[in-house]
Amino acid sequence: MHVFPCELFPSVTGKAEDLHTWILQLRNKLAVQPHRYPDDQAYLRYTVNRLSRAALSLIRLYVSENTRRIQFELLNALRDLLCQVFDDPDRTRTANRKIQKLRQKNSTFAIYFAEFGRIMGDVNWNE
Repeated sequence: MHVFPCELFPSVTGKAEDLHTWILQLRNKLAVQPHRYPDDQAYLRYTVNRLSRAALSLIRLYVSENTRRIQFELLNALRDLLCQVFDDPDRTRTANRKIQKLRQKNSTFAIYFAEFGRIMGDVNWNE
């Protein structure tokens, strides 16, 4: 069994550019070790424990002080709230600007190509 130390799985702080990468990592972590998360509250507790700063402050409003129950029925609802608050409201326009400014400079082609691919995921080009 492969174990993922917490320090290798970063917390989400509320920065838009990190949010979708963090969500992907979260989904993969939960899928690899489903036996550790027997119900939706376990999924939600793990997720909340991976939040920090502004993201954690927001979600604290949804945690019952008495029962410590997280006031979401499913992980998707928590994810949707994080995206609604912290995601870039115009990801396509931002991606278009980034792709126009992208240069390889002193980085390796592999790093440049990875960044290009990451940005292209948000660009809406039909060419």
